[in-house]
Amino acid sequence: MERTSNIEWCESVTHAYRHTGSVAELANTVSNLIFVVLGAAGLFRALRLTRPLPALVFTEAMLIVVGLGSMWFHATRSYNGEIFGAWLHGRLQCSGAHISHSKFMKHDHPAH
Repeated sequence: MERTSNIEWCESVTHAYRHTGSVAELANTVSNLIFVVLGAAGLFRALRLTRPLPALVFTEAMLIVVGLGSMWFHATRSYNGEIFGAWLHGRLQCSGAHISHSKFMKHDHPAH
């Protein structure tokens, strides 16, 4: 399979497709399962709340999507996987910053 990504990780240089012919970076791919598992556990917990907080549900769902996107990138080493993964990471960071900022700003400026 042809690599189209701009990024070379250690594993891709030294062990690309070493363990399986269909996954370029096995260790990097598998290590992203933690995002999927913890995101799913967090999403399950958030949805069990009496009144689920949309920000919490969104963040946990994004962790799952980020994990899957990163797995796609490391498994294929494709340019599309690289761009998608980077976009998702950026989206999650911006969302977290926005949610945190909104929450703290409410406490700093009480309503009159």
